[in-house]
Amino acid sequence: MGRWGDREIGIESCTFDRNLVLEVENPWATAAGMISKGTADHRIRE
Repeated sequence: MGRWGDREIGIESCTFDRNLVLEVENPWATAAGMISKGTADHRIRE
């Protein structure tokens, strides 16, 4: 999933990069992520 080398950059950048992937591949997922940003970030970091 990490197209920008998320493992080399770190967790915070990994979360950011995954959000970019969602925005590109699933625009609706980005909107849903904004509504429940706290929940989305929590799941990604786990």
